[in-house]
Amino acid sequence: MGWDGNSSSDGYTPFTPVWTAAGGSPAIGSGGALSMRYNVQPGNLVTVDFYMLLGTTGLNIGTGTWTFTLPVPALNSPSSNIARGNIWFRDVSASLDYPTGFVILPTASTLNIRGLSGTGTSTLLGSTAPVVPAAGDWISGQFTYEAAA
Repeated sequence: MGWDGNSSSDGYTPFTPVWTAAGGSPAIGSGGALSMRYNVQPGNLVTVDFYMLLGTTGLNIGTGTWTFTLPVPALNSPSSNIARGNIWFRDVSASLDYPTGFVILPTASTLNIRGLSGTGTSTLLGSTAPVVPAAGDWISGQFTYEAAA
């Protein structure tokens, strides 16, 4: 699974991102977690560990695509708007993993997670993609992007 959202290591700063959906007000639910930790490296490179576990009671996934705030504003440049790294969406009920990637939005302060749907097409992660997320599903990974100067 990678980083579990709890442990911390030297040089990393904890950060709680704001999770939004195109529609509705998402809520992580009891027993859930949403966290990042980040490290700014020489050359304004920001490395981020991301972890999200969907809880139970009170879980609301909203509607449409999801966005998450970044801990450090990204360089707002078309050539820099793709974060590099690996992230996985785990559908616990089906025991399936979906590889995904990150796309930093033109605002340079939020990101989308882009992945493959169950049919193999590229889609933005949200309330119906890659599958309908449910309690116990998780997203975990690490990515790097260039920070604004």
